[in-house]
Amino acid sequence: MCENESQKMTRSLTMPSKDVAKAVAAVADALDLSLDDEELQKRMTKRLQPFADQILPNRTLQVTVDGKETLKLGPSNQSGYSSEVRDLSFA
Repeated sequence: MCENESQKMTRSLTMPSKDVAKAVAAVADALDLSLDDEELQKRMTKRLQPFADQILPNRTLQVTVDGKETLKLGPSNQSGYSSEVRDLSFA
């Protein structure tokens, strides 16, 4: 998978930023927080994003560790989690 395909896939799996911004505004309003602080807004966006991402059951992921080893993780369960524990050969 090339870089552009990976980026397109990531974008399609996450909630559009305008929707996350609405969620940030709603949470800030409920907590009576001012969004004038840009750092607070960024922190809230970063912390809410995982709740906005789609759940993908039965997915695998290839991860390169320190450029030395490639591992295949997964598949994920119904909730989108992979709890597999893997040993690193170079550790």
